[in-house]
Amino acid sequence: MKSTKVIGFFIIFILTVSIALADAGDAYPVTTGDRDFLGELRTAVLSGDAGRVALLVQFPISVPEKNGRIELKGARDFTLHYKEIFTEKVKSAIRQQVPEKLQKNWQGVMIGKGEIWFDEIEVREGEGFVRKIIGINP
Repeated sequence: MKSTKVIGFFIIFILTVSIALADAGDAYPVTTGDRDFLGELRTAVLSGDAGRVALLVQFPISVPEKNGRIELKGARDFTLHYKEIFTEKVKSAIRQQVPEKLQKNWQGVMIGKGEIWFDEIEVREGEGFVRKIIGINP
C-alpha cells in the first residue's frame, strides 16, 4: 500500500515537472523578426561586409580573445578587428544556424553554441527597439 502511494506521488511529480518545463519553453518565443535578423546577419557575414555587420552590433562591446578581451567602442574599432572576431568558428555557426532552431531566453537569442547573442535594444528612449548583437564569442 505504501509503495503504491510513493509510485503515485512520483508519477504526479513527473507530470507536474514535465508540464512546467513544456510551458517554460514558450516563455521566450523566437519571432519572425529574430529569424529575419539572422538572415540579415548571415548575408553580411558571408559576403565579408564588415561595415554592414558593424551596423548590427550594439556598442560598446567587449569580445573575449586568447590574450584577454578586445574592447570595441564603435564601428571603426569593430572593422579593424573584424577578422579576429569573426573567426571561421563564428562564421560557421552563423552559416549553419537553422532559423527555426534559434534558441531564446532572458539573455536574448543565441546563434550556434553561443558564438553570437542578439536581442532587442532600445537605442533611444521612446524611439522603439531594434535588434543588435550583444555578445560575440569567437
